Amino acid sequence: MKRAAVRWLAMQKRGALRRAIICRWRLADSPLIDSGPLRLPMRWVGNRFDPWAARSAYTTAPHRIHGVQLAMTRPDANARGGEFHMALGTYECREIDYIRSVLRPGDGFLDIGAHIGYYSLVAASVVGATGTVVAFEPTRRSAELLRYNADLNGYPWMKVVDAAAARSDGEIALNINDVTPMWNSIADTNAGSSGQYEIVSARSVDSVMAELNWPAISGIKLDVEGFELDVLESSIQTLTRNEGAFVLFEAAGPPLRADTSGELAVLHFFESRGYTLHFIGWHARLEDTTAQHILRRLTRRPLFNVVAKRL
Repeated sequence: MKRAAVRWLAMQKRGALRRAIICRWRLADSPLIDSGPLRLPMRWVGNRFDPWAARSAYTTAPHRIHGVQLAMTRPDANARGGEFHMALGTYECREIDYIRSVLRPGDGFLDIGAHIGYYSLVAASVVGATGTVVAFEPTRRSAELLRYNADLNGYPWMKVVDAAAARSDGEIALNINDVTPMWNSIADTNAGSSGQYEIVSARSVDSVMAELNWPAISGIKLDVEGFELDVLESSIQTLTRNEGAFVLFEAAGPPLRADTSGELAVLHFFESRGYTLHFIGWHARLEDTTAQHILRRLTRRPLFNVVAKRL
């Protein structure tokens, strides 16, 4: 009886903190705050409240979020709350709502930079046994958890590719972040990369899709810490064969990136191929935008996601 009461109280606490975080985010997104003098004070509050709230809500794994079970090791307290938000279900919740709204049973989905399966598992729950989910993850420990989470949820239609998506098949150096594997990235050894890195397998997206006999793909999530253009150029055949597929990708600017030249190249890649660009609003609504608007927004927000899709 006592244990049940403790669990009930923990659930109530998690629910209250989740609602508080989302309420603050929605308030911060309102035109009155986002474009007014309260933007910086609201960001100051969020940078302190959101990570604290997500850490406070953390309970032992597995976590039941977005209708799936997510097992994870306790994140580092210095990880800015990202993985704690995953455990709470608040991490990129608008993007998750969008994916759940557009995927259908039998669809195909690519998760490139899957980490432990936060996106992949939700996609697999929607597309079902008649669908396909292919998740790329080069970090060994993350790939192990990703595969464990697929088994935990009973999703044999979710294929884990233990490799970094890259321009060609082979091997590549992976920077290992000492805080969280969420921030691992391809190492630019030609530029004299310093720090800890390891050699991992590399696969082009088209090569993997060809091995799988080109399953139909309805959506792609791309999060590769600045190497999006390399991955997109390894996916030309996949994108051509699936002209209706949306691509959800991360845009980042200073201080997370040295400049926005990489983002500009990615935006040009899409616009030159007839894609339209969109922000993701609440309730899975897409808001039309342009490359110029995205670059301007990066001067105010260093990180957000964009959807590219063809009409």
